[in-house]
Amino acid sequence: MSHKVLEALLKKARAAHKKAEPPAGDATLQLMLAVLGSNIPLHTAELGLDRLLKAFVDVNELRMSLGDELQEALGVNYPQGRERLVRLIEALNDVFGREHQMDMSSLKGKGKREQREYLDTIRGLTHAMAAQVFCLAFEGHCVPVDERTLAALKDAGALEENCDLQHAENIVTRAVKAGEAVETFLALHAWVDANPPKVWPPKPVVVPVFVAPAAPAKKAAAVEVAPAAAVKIVVPAPAAKPVAKAQVKAAPAKVVAKPAAKPAAAKPVAKGPAKPAPKAPAKPAAKSHKKK
Repeated sequence: MSHKVLEALLKKARAAHKKAEPPAGDATLQLMLAVLGSNIPLHTAELGLDRLLKAFVDVNELRMSLGDELQEALGVNYPQGRERLVRLIEALNDVFGREHQMDMSSLKGKGKREQREYLDTIRGLTHAMAAQVFCLAFEGHCVPVDERTLAALKDAGALEENCDLQHAENIVTRAVKAGEAVETFLALHAWVDANPPKVWPPKPVVVPVFVAPAAPAKKAAAVEVAPAAAVKIVVPAPAAKPVAKAQVKAAPAKVVAKPAAKPAAAKPVAKGPAKPAPKAPAKPAAKSHKKK
């Protein structure tokens, strides 16, 4: 059912925009246009690209410019301008690193599969952006589908609700002939501008904030343990001192006991009794006196 709705929608869109012409420019300019025009009207992207090209001498100078200079040239009110400029500079630097110039002329003689693989691997480009460059710059059989186009096609019942971007691109591309890809892309883009999705932009995803990281928690615990260990080391010192004092007091008690024993066994006392030996007969003499 959805395939028939999609075919009828694309046929009606092409009939309403037969005179639409693709924007002029080589592959590098088409790359810049794809980055600036994702999920917004194509004419807005053309105005943004014109501002950037007028503000700098060439694309190479633009590639080496600062972010603030690019933002001022593009305009502070440009939709998602900061994010787009980051992607743009990353993509241009990748192209310069491959080509050593701001030109993708090396792709002209290659097959369509090689061209698409080259574009899909450029850093900074989304799948839809690479598909737009492939369609407009190399006339590849591809109808780019970005998030806004996907949401509008789902609202119209032309695609299933569970359809993702790459699957949507494949379905829309198979619904058109190879020579109608550019015309279909421009007509579909204009149809989305006239029939924007009901909910756009989508609601931002709320990411929970991780309040207590694991690393700071471990450091805090280590700081608390260190003072406790220091207290344990200091406390035993006072306890050891009383024990030492008790031992010192016990030692003097033994020292005092020894001097008391020495006077009893003093050598001068032992010499004394040697002289009174003659007094022993004196006692019997007294007894004889009493008898008289």
